Amino acid sequence: MITVPRFNVQRLRDDNAVANEFSIALKNKFDALVNLPGDVDAAWAEVTKVYHSTATEIIGFRKFHKKPWLTDETLQVLEDKATARKRHNTTERRRLQGVFRAKAKEDRERYYNNLADDVEEGLLRNDRPAYAAVCQMKGSSTAHITPVRKKGWKSVQLPRRAVI
Repeated sequence: MITVPRFNVQRLRDDNAVANEFSIALKNKFDALVNLPGDVDAAWAEVTKVYHSTATEIIGFRKFHKKPWLTDETLQVLEDKATARKRHNTTERRRLQGVFRAKAKEDRERYYNNLADDVEEGLLRNDRPAYAAVCQMKGSSTAHITPVRKKGWKSVQLPRRAVI
């Protein structure tokens, strides 16, 4: 599977200066395209080339967002595994997969232990970063509750149970 680098369009949404610079540069480059070829495919290739070159210059590509607990050493193992896969060296790739899993597990455990230590220190001092660390450890997953429906798609109100 080949990954295609994606443009960082979020910069266009977040920063009006970048959006204006991009639109001006794109307009100037399209104004320079006075004589497009008569062939539709050649004209389309020229237009996409202009768009891609302008987007590369002004907004750039999205950055790879790694998991916060992965160290540079673990990411290097991951890159080595990718090169082994590209060389079709399955035995090396499988060996590196095991090494990666072990290192990632150690890194994750070390990361969460450090976060837990920070929370404990923060709770002793009763400060705000402890709450942020707890939220970071909790993650962003929320439980989705699907209502029970009767025939005709009307929601059923379930009786509340007393909590003992």
